[in-house]
Order: sequence, then structure tokens, then C-alpha cells
Amino acid sequence: MPRLLHALLVRSLFCAVLGLGMGSGEGPSCLWGADSDVDQKRLVRHISQQVAQLKRGSSITSNAFNEYYDHEDWGKLWLEGLTTGLTSSNEEIQKRAVQGVRSFVGKVELNQLPAPATNAAQDALIQIMNGSYPSDIKKEAKVLACVLGVLSLVNDPAFPASSPAALPSSRFRYPADEQGRPGVLQATKAQYIVWEEFKNNRSFGKFRELERTSEYIEIFDIGRGLWVRLEPTQATWSFDRKKWGLIGKGQFED
Repeated sequence: MPRLLHALLVRSLFCAVLGLGMGSGEGPSCLWGADSDVDQKRLVRHISQQVAQLKRGSSITSNAFNEYYDHEDWGKLWLEGLTTGLTSSNEEIQKRAVQGVRSFVGKVELNQLPAPATNAAQDALIQIMNGSYPSDIKKEAKVLACVLGVLSLVNDPAFPASSPAALPSSRFRYPADEQGRPGVLQATKAQYIVWEEFKNNRSFGKFRELERTSEYIEIFDIGRGLWVRLEPTQATWSFDRKKWGLIGKGQFED
């Protein structure tokens, strides 16, 4: 029996035994939907508590983002909560909210970040970037607005990560960068492809792969908001995908 059909039959029998409907107007939905609703309420409560603490003077720790991490609305709800801090009239709260967004993006893997929630957070960060704040906060807000946009795009299930005849390579080496240092970028794959750069055999940065075409492989550094393109004969970098600087001439090794 196909697994999907078997799962539906098991669910139907389980709901029948409990006297519950399956969400088709026959009564309460079965426990799968109920569990999801309960988890969402708990996640909302957890985020509300964390944001309230942020507004009272405490930073949001990295571990706080682990709660209900696999919930489908994890990204949306956290963005909405953090945005209330970003739009506060209190500058100290805004600073802590910016730090919270940095911790948040560090936790994002394949979590979906819906456009409306992402856009609202970006708008708030841009307001901070253009406001009268310390330069380090303005710079961080600018980077994070960029990072949120990239993550929202590439984590959309409809995003085409590669095109036909895309480059198959997973290693790029250049004999010298702009400072004369030899380097290599090596890809590994877990939930998504991560590239790590080494210069003089020391780790120099990690990048998430965004796109593969027949002409280049594009990767992104979430920490710096930096794009890198690996082409058959060179590696280049950009902060805006408009102006590109040369990292070094080189080539793929596989």
C-alpha cells in the first residue's frame, strides 16, 4: 500500500476512534491540526515573552530561537515580534532589537520568511539605517535588511536554485587574491550547500550557495551581506550585485 494512502487511512481510523472529524466540517479537526494550533500559541507566547524582556532591557539570547524551531510560522512570528522592537521610539530597545535580528538570521536555515513580515522588518531596519544612530548600528541595520531580503527569496520553495546546464563544481582555487594570498573555496552540503573560504590554509569565511547557472555560481556571506560569484576563470565580490570587485583569477578544480 502506498505510504501516503496508508497514512491517510491510519489518520482516519485514529480520528474515528476518538470521535473526531478530519477537518471537513464534521466537527473538530483531528489532533494533527490541534497540535499545530497549540504549538503556534505556545510559540506566540514565547516570542511575546522574549520581546517583552527585550523592551525591559534584556537581550534575546541565541538559544531563545530554538523553541518550536520547526513550526512553519517560526520565521514569520519572530520577524513580527522583532519588528515591534525595531519600530520602538526608544533607541536602546531598537539597538537590542537589531542585535536580536542578527541572532535570528544566524538561526535561519530553510525556514520560510514570508514577504510581508520580511518587508516590514526591512523597512524598520532602513529607518534605523537612515536615522541618527551610531555608525555601527546603522551599518548593521543596512546589512541585516539586505540579509533578510536574500533569505526570504532563497527560502521560498518556488525559488529556482539552479538552471539547466548549471556548473557542477564544488571547489574553486585562486593562486592570489588582491593582497597576494592564495585561497580556495570548498562546498559541502547539508540542508543546503555551504561554501567555506580558506586563505593560506586558514578559514576566512562561510557562504550560503544561492544560485547556479551555466556561467557562474553565486554565494552569499550572511555575516557581511556580501555576494561572491565564482566563474570559470575568476572570483568576484559585491555588496550590491551591481559593482563587482576582483577577489582573484582562478579556476574550478572539478
